[in-house]
Amino acid sequence: MEYQQPTFYHFSDDSIWLVEKTIEQISNINREISVLDLGAGCGIVGIELALKYTKNIRLSFLEKQSEFQPFLEENINNFISKVETKTYIKDIKDFDSKYKYDVIISNPPYFESGKGRPSPSLNRNTCRTFQGIGLIQWFELASRFINKGGRFIFLVHKSNQEHLELLEKENIQILDQRDDRLILEALYKE
Repeated sequence: MEYQQPTFYHFSDDSIWLVEKTIEQISNINREISVLDLGAGCGIVGIELALKYTKNIRLSFLEKQSEFQPFLEENINNFISKVETKTYIKDIKDFDSKYKYDVIISNPPYFESGKGRPSPSLNRNTCRTFQGIGLIQWFELASRFINKGGRFIFLVHKSNQEHLELLEKENIQILDQRDDRLILEALYKE
């Protein structure tokens, strides 16, 4: 597929891997589900999920960089125009949704602030590195938007040491791993 993307960002196969693992986890749900693609960028993760998941889905996209908005909207129109979608251009710290989701899916920044390979592009750095919050705070902010019985499925990079603290939580498990990356799932009891 020919996704529209800004010049400072190109999605990787990690996004497709995340979608495949998410579908494995939710395939037994026999009702419409609500999904939030957190840190949506140009929408690859959410759109791929909507295309490959064969049941009804309501899909919301949350992206903090406004530079992604035209690409996100074009990709939604090109690939999933019949799916009920909402788009929010906000930082998760400022997102105040009263709505809760059955599934949150995310390929967040991999690196802690000040770590990783810095880029001269501020936008690219924002995609790669947590800005102003770390993985733990990001996880806690996102957890506010999960329904009871819901799932939060996301990628982490092993170099981000905060993932070790997340793994100590009783509701988090490793779904899969590739080299230096893990897909984690947090389950929220009913």
